[in-house]
Amino acid sequence: MTATDQARATDARPRAPSDLVVAAFVMTLSSAFGQTYFIGVFAPSLAPGLIGVLLDLGVRLESQHLAMVAYTLAAALWLTLLVPRLFRLAKA
Repeated sequence: MTATDQARATDARPRAPSDLVVAAFVMTLSSAFGQTYFIGVFAPSLAPGLIGVLLDLGVRLESQHLAMVAYTLAAALWLTLLVPRLFRLAKA
């Protein structure tokens, strides 16, 4: 065992609760950012294939565009309603 390993082994002091809360917050936040980044990269790569499959199944492109517009409007409305609530919760 090296001197560094011995120093780490003897530095087993208990951590303050605030340190644990900060560590948990940072891990959760980094996990959320990682998942958001993954979805932001992965979802657009699926779109061309999905559109092609739907065209092969006989779904017209105009119908697909209407569905995309409806989805976009629903997501915008959901975020419009959600964001103020998140700000209120963050202040509490």
